[in-house]
Amino acid sequence: MNFEILGHSYFPGPHLASGSFGAGFNTPRVYKGIAYLAGYPPTLFGVIIADVKDPANMKQLAFIPNNPGTRTAYLRLNAQKNILVIGYDANAANPIQVPAGQSVKGGWVFYDVKDPANPVKLGEFVNPGAATHGFEIDDRYVYGCASTTQTKKPVGTAQSLSVVDYSDPKSPTLASVFHITGQFDGETYASDDVKNPDGTPQIIQCHEVNKDGTRLWVAWRDAGILSLDASDPKNVKQLGRYDYVPPYNGGSLGAAHTAAVSPHASGNASILLTNDEIFACPAGLDRVVDVTDPAHMTVLSTIRIPEVDDKYDAASGKFVCPPGQQSAHQPYFPPYGNGSLVFQAWYGQGMRAWDISNPYQPKEVGRFISPQYLRAPQQRREDGHRHEGCSHDSLPSVRRRCVRPVSLTRPSPGREGRLQRARPLDVRCDALCGDQAAKRRRIRKWSGGARRSPPAFTAVAPGGILTRGDGWA
Repeated sequence: MNFEILGHSYFPGPHLASGSFGAGFNTPRVYKGIAYLAGYPPTLFGVIIADVKDPANMKQLAFIPNNPGTRTAYLRLNAQKNILVIGYDANAANPIQVPAGQSVKGGWVFYDVKDPANPVKLGEFVNPGAATHGFEIDDRYVYGCASTTQTKKPVGTAQSLSVVDYSDPKSPTLASVFHITGQFDGETYASDDVKNPDGTPQIIQCHEVNKDGTRLWVAWRDAGILSLDASDPKNVKQLGRYDYVPPYNGGSLGAAHTAAVSPHASGNASILLTNDEIFACPAGLDRVVDVTDPAHMTVLSTIRIPEVDDKYDAASGKFVCPPGQQSAHQPYFPPYGNGSLVFQAWYGQGMRAWDISNPYQPKEVGRFISPQYLRAPQQRREDGHRHEGCSHDSLPSVRRRCVRPVSLTRPSPGREGRLQRARPLDVRCDALCGDQAAKRRRIRKWSGGARRSPPAFTAVAPGGILTRGDGWA
């Protein structure tokens, strides 16, 4: 697979946090050449709206600041109704905090973006505890990870699933809450939800939500992957759960990060790609999972890369891993791949492309590693040496981010799921470079398709894209 960088921007300006040279982004969304970019700590506390039709000359149109004391790690766009939904999550790194004695306002905020250069706030849903994380939307509901009045402290690592009705975006209301027993005050966790095999506490937290038809696929950190029936959003029910901690350790953040559904023509999903975000040793990896029966999910294979593969030292009885934060992050199935092509962000190891037409034997078919970029002014590292550029081995002390539109030669599915070389893309992918390799996010926007027309709206998430054929982010 051939990648070519078409443009590059740090989106500088007074909206950046003090000391930052560029904006860090998470979960961008792009629709009709307009990008909605959720800022990521410690560089940016708010949302940038930008015109990216010309990738060599990206232009900022507007900036939406956070509520004090929050970050904007996640956003979604209702393209048909021109409603931008932004998640506000309590965050101590925000240089602007609430006055003493006041509470942080976290939750979801709804903006009218008919005119992207002049977003208008419609309303907000303030959730108790002010913690939110990943979420998905449809035409009426937000399905999001969040704290509640009953959530155990610390609420940030015990979030459950809240369903919010925004049919009236000026006055959104709570429709329902789904949680795992033990997450609320007065409850006790099941024995498998208490400790990792290494003795450290598990993190039972709703982390990321994907919606497929009437089903939700939720990565719930050390609780694993949950399949939920949301046919009645006011009464969400569990269909199945794949919990693999124990026997595996979940790491400092908890294990499951995302559960991405392989595209399918009809019916319910049969293949799921899940990934862990684990910076310990062994590091996070991907699993290809058969979810034909959600009550009996079955792992078919795992996806690893040799650059970060762990090795077992029999003498010490421990695994040995390469240095750095080398975990997998966000997977994305492009709309033209018929479920056989998947892109996987791998932090410091770039973006990897895999053919899973045979789900028992995934094959890597391409990769993109961010090159270095020269930037002025140069910033000194903590060891006194100068560091230039924006590369996959950037140091944590260098704070700058950028957006890089990238084009590539797109593989298209042939007969029986085989990948064939196709014409170059006429619409770009975007790549993010960050203040450190471990926090790099890559985003991709795709167009075209050998077998299928592209969706009206291509949604981009950290490390990859989440695309809905019906136009939903």
